[in-house]
Amino acid sequence: MMGKAGIGVIAAAAIGAGAYYAYQSTTAPQVTGGTVGMLTYSPLYAVPDYKTYLKNNFNIDLEETLDSAATLGDKLISSKGRGWDTTVFWGAFSKPVFSANPAVVQPYTKDKIPRWKDENLGRLFTDPKSVVGDVVGQQILNDMWWPGKIGQEFGALCPMYGIDTFAINPEFVDHPLQGWGDMMDRQWKGKVAMMDIPTITIDIWAMHLAKTNQIPQPGVIYNLTPPEVDQVVNWLIDQKKAGQIKAFWGDYGTSVNLMTSREVYVADIWNAAVFDARRAGVPAYYLLPNEGSIAWIGGEAVFAGVDSSKLPLIYKYLDSRLSGSWARTAGLLAYQTPAWPSQEAKNAFEAEFYDWNFLGKATYKPISEIVPGKSAWIANGLFDPQKYTWQKEPGTPSSDGNKKDRGSIETIEKSITTLETWEDRADYYVSSWNKFKQA
Repeated sequence: MMGKAGIGVIAAAAIGAGAYYAYQSTTAPQVTGGTVGMLTYSPLYAVPDYKTYLKNNFNIDLEETLDSAATLGDKLISSKGRGWDTTVFWGAFSKPVFSANPAVVQPYTKDKIPRWKDENLGRLFTDPKSVVGDVVGQQILNDMWWPGKIGQEFGALCPMYGIDTFAINPEFVDHPLQGWGDMMDRQWKGKVAMMDIPTITIDIWAMHLAKTNQIPQPGVIYNLTPPEVDQVVNWLIDQKKAGQIKAFWGDYGTSVNLMTSREVYVADIWNAAVFDARRAGVPAYYLLPNEGSIAWIGGEAVFAGVDSSKLPLIYKYLDSRLSGSWARTAGLLAYQTPAWPSQEAKNAFEAEFYDWNFLGKATYKPISEIVPGKSAWIANGLFDPQKYTWQKEPGTPSSDGNKKDRGSIETIEKSITTLETWEDRADYYVSSWNKFKQA
């Protein structure tokens, strides 16, 4: 998520149609250690324990530069492939980044990433079409593999991914909401936050309107035609005129602040923001809408200007993104990794944490012991996996234990209906969104 904004502002002139980076394999000597410079955006950063893992195991120093989600795409294109070694970005930037001219990133063959094996990976990555259907499944492949080289050469290896929905504050909302449409229930008038990201938000509401038969089913839900965009935007304008929407947010920090300040009770924010709200003492739940969810595939690419002598070090680092250590770190941050089914991931997690995070099982302790002195409705909304002491050995889930919001990873993946990816008509999305905001 993945997280994510500003896709519509990438300059079309910077995208070279059909441009292809001439990849040459390297036989450079192995590197025993060094520094990897990464460009990304919050919250897709390198946390301290993962940096320690890299240093202790590979003598790699990871240095990240954090940009804004709203400007990352522009920075990537304007970099001309220089300035860093790798970059983590979400799939909505894949198409323009992969086809940029001059080249911004370079592909790398699958054999450079030894951990990328089917037995280590979830089905969303080995056979995405069987999980989310042909259209969305194909786009997941397109956003990760180099054009024309699916299954052979990475454009951007996926170190993390997410499935976005919306959150509620149980202090003010006394029951789980069932769908996206419930955000527009007038009892929450003036207490709703919405992403200021047209290429995501318009698609979300197209999904809702189509699923509830308020508009015809779009041909491609993440690549709407202008008339389809108009239908969605006109409906959103009605909601805005009714005073339903309190605030728009375009960056992660703002979304967290809106929840922790209690300015809003319902918000289409990212999963990690829910945990950050809980750490600030504000309860929050992340819900699974019955209309479906929107997925994002984070990718890590290698800059085109990297000297070939440094590539072995970078490949070693990229392979570590599929390690058990990174899987556990990502889990604590509310992200997932493709290699969650691997034995290495199972060994890195405490048995209780693995079952909670991936299989949807309850904690061994009842929520009344974990968060004492609160009702179960509030206490479960305050559960923090970073503060809980997970049991290493297998045990018995409590009938009153906390269960991860939205259930098992397979349940959440099956809900995917659309994808945060590149839209062919991004400019129309943006101009229509401006019409909506000015209404």
